Amino acid sequence: MTTNRKQELADVLAAGNDLLALTTTAADCKFLHQLAVFDIPRTPQLRKAIGNRHLLEQLRSMLGRHDTGAAASNLLNAYQAVYLGDRDHWTSADGEDPQLTAEARTELEVLLDADFSKRGPTPSNLVARGSIHHIDHEIEACERAFKQATECASKEDDLRVYQYGAYTYLAPTPENFAAVEDVQIPTGEIVVQDKVNPPKGPVIVSAMDAAYFQKYAGNLAASLSVFPGNALHFHVINPDSDTLSQYEGLKRDLPDLSLGLSTEQSAHTFKAYYATCRFIRAAELLHAIGHDICIHDADIAFGEAPSKLYEGWDKYDAGFLRRFRFPSHVPWRTVTAQAVHLSNSREGFYCATAVSATCRYMFDQNLNKRTRDRLWWIDQNALYFAYEYIKQKGFAVHHIEPSILRHINHTLAYKASMKS
Repeated sequence: MTTNRKQELADVLAAGNDLLALTTTAADCKFLHQLAVFDIPRTPQLRKAIGNRHLLEQLRSMLGRHDTGAAASNLLNAYQAVYLGDRDHWTSADGEDPQLTAEARTELEVLLDADFSKRGPTPSNLVARGSIHHIDHEIEACERAFKQATECASKEDDLRVYQYGAYTYLAPTPENFAAVEDVQIPTGEIVVQDKVNPPKGPVIVSAMDAAYFQKYAGNLAASLSVFPGNALHFHVINPDSDTLSQYEGLKRDLPDLSLGLSTEQSAHTFKAYYATCRFIRAAELLHAIGHDICIHDADIAFGEAPSKLYEGWDKYDAGFLRRFRFPSHVPWRTVTAQAVHLSNSREGFYCATAVSATCRYMFDQNLNKRTRDRLWWIDQNALYFAYEYIKQKGFAVHHIEPSILRHINHTLAYKASMKS
């Protein structure tokens, strides 16, 4: 029933009709939010059929009908998503990040001011304001808005999951950069069990706990073994009695793939650490492997040869998957954790140290003041911080093309796991 209703709303929009002619509910506002934030950006046919201008007009008119509670928040989030997804509202110079036009920023702020006058401070309004400050590099105002968003969140009007990064965001100020430089990178906390034979390109690095290793390591390794001349290094947090035997089984079954293994024992046994660990350990792993590395998620599979995907990377000190369009207008969705490249050079090791120190600093700071169920997006908040720091230092950084994810993705891993 819910899918049918969302499709009905999409059909009304695609036909150019007026949503106000329907009797709409708070649930409909949620469906419109899903359409605007997730479905339309991912579906070119739907995007073309509905059109940004008509959708913005309809969302704005719906805000007049549903102007309180979660319904209004859903509509406001949807409106901002569509508005920031329109290229006409952006301007950019060569080599610089895109910026909102002055007219576009003013129009959004007028809408947010009107919403604020009706409802007061709400999570959706404050995250929207924070994202505008983020786009224009107004760092202190950005942090202030995100902090206020978390403080006014409630069960009735909470942040959406993709907005939870507001809880762990720390502004990349000069003071924080200085604190990062004081962080001591841990040594001797990982144990190298087995080393790879370095390939021509980067060694692929993936970190996980024992349960994820059991579930995903085989699929990842098997997908790489199809392409000759690659190396894969696993870093396993709190390995169990089966980890080493499973690893040896992979070496036996996949003789054409060079494998390496390191482990660590950690008191942090929750998802936020498992997600951030690979970056906390980046400098130590780069040193231990002694070769260029590319850090990826654990639950992926390769559908293309890494030699093709990583072509030309050897000219750079580091590489980050930096997004420039919605939904990347918040720091924790600006630099994604899906791929980070670090070269085995003095400059590359400095970049790796910056990544490790930044992630260690932000993890520790958030661990001291956040409950574990709100430690969302901490890895990508930290990577944004590290990216800004490394860029400020003048290192040779390349932007990894998002198209790489068509060939290194979770769908391929899922399909492989279904076959096994």
